[in-house]
Amino acid sequence: MAAGSAVGQAPPAPTTSALHAGDEALTVVWTAPEGVTGVTAYDLRWILTSADETVDSNWTVEEDVWTEGELLYVLFGLINGSGYDVQVRAVTDADGAWSTTVGATPAEPINVFVAAVALPLGLPVGAVLTSPDDYDLFRFTLTEETGVILFARGPVDTVGVLYDEDAVSLDDNDDSGLGGEPWNFAIGTSLDAGTYYVQVSGAPSSGTGTYTVHAGTIRDTTGRGTAQEVALGSTEVGLFESKGDRDYFRFTLEESANVSVRSGGPFTDAGRGHDYRGAGLLGALSSHGTSTAGIVAARDNDLGGRGVAPRATVYGYNFLRTGADAHSIDAATRNMATTAVSTNSWGFSPSPGLNAVVPGWERAVRRGVTTGYGGKGVSYVWSAGNGHLVGDHTNLGGHTNFYAVTTVCAVNDRGQRSEYSEQGASLWLCAPTASASWTRRRRWISPRSGRIFQLSLRRIRWKRRRIWQSPMRERVVPAPAGGAA
Repeated sequence: MAAGSAVGQAPPAPTTSALHAGDEALTVVWTAPEGVTGVTAYDLRWILTSADETVDSNWTVEEDVWTEGELLYVLFGLINGSGYDVQVRAVTDADGAWSTTVGATPAEPINVFVAAVALPLGLPVGAVLTSPDDYDLFRFTLTEETGVILFARGPVDTVGVLYDEDAVSLDDNDDSGLGGEPWNFAIGTSLDAGTYYVQVSGAPSSGTGTYTVHAGTIRDTTGRGTAQEVALGSTEVGLFESKGDRDYFRFTLEESANVSVRSGGPFTDAGRGHDYRGAGLLGALSSHGTSTAGIVAARDNDLGGRGVAPRATVYGYNFLRTGADAHSIDAATRNMATTAVSTNSWGFSPSPGLNAVVPGWERAVRRGVTTGYGGKGVSYVWSAGNGHLVGDHTNLGGHTNFYAVTTVCAVNDRGQRSEYSEQGASLWLCAPTASASWTRRRRWISPRSGRIFQLSLRRIRWKRRRIWQSPMRERVVPAPAGGAA
């Protein structure tokens, strides 16, 4: 007979192993009562520390906060600055005893370094965005150089920015496609020992609501014995620490099935491009540049798709990471002597209004088409844009309506215009692409070192560029108006 409580007998109390304060939230972690089997759920109850805990009616009980998975729960809906006590009980065929009381006080992670809320590695922290201008700041510490993954979960569309202890922005992301929630940010990078900060805000027009923020280290795998378990439909992150490094993953099937395994990351020669940020050209977990490069130059093969110009040499420029007009101007003519085609899958944030470009960009493109590529001229190709559903069209874009640019719209596999693709008199042609609903475009910058990649079955969607507010060390400054850089 398996060890455990008798039928109808209440199981003993579990042990609360951690209680971490978040923003209007508490994260509760516990261990199962020793020797008990048949636990089907866990209940949780909470009370203001100032209230009388001996009166049962003062407690708020939340049933079935756990039915499977890791033994933790993020409790939302609390008041920052107020102390709360929490208890947990196991449920079998009877309700168990409540655990010993533990307490903590939620706090607002305002956009000031000295007020950042601690973010423990491996433990989610709950928070809430109360307005479009709300910026939450979290702090975590590494004791050694390691790969790190930072991400958010929840219904709110989040943007994340990673800072070092000197308030220098290291990485940012909006829309990762990670973990089945393409609207949330994820940042994967390699960091030295030290203290770091994660700023979380909502994407433009994303609304308000609760979310959880996560920080974890990327496990190094050296062989089949240390392979990282991957659940079907999930995403895991790895880190190539050096050339020739190999990482190992495993998954289990209960029955025969067709399985598709997808990996993505910066697997290219950064020396072919130009880094305008000075922090490394390649973006961790990113796939947009890889996807567009594949459309251009994927090699001829007998297995699947091939590029427009198979095996062509491709250069990458990360000027969008700075938002500087000078860098977009430079990118328009960089390497123009050897560049036949400049393909641009980026643009202004979708909006039903005029988006003008600076005169310097127009001069640069004129120079490229008249003197580039050995005198033959560079051919500038531009995506029409994703803003049809919000009333945008190519005539309004300074890039897409410039006479020296070939503007390309999107059609699906049936030759019909993709619902997000913009119309306009400046369109030259259309090409096959995805036909998913329009979402705003995401953005990435690169890690400091190492090569992060993701192993996933996820479909990636895109979001528009975002301006964020730098956190302050001693004071709070109102966030700038949202919009395109």
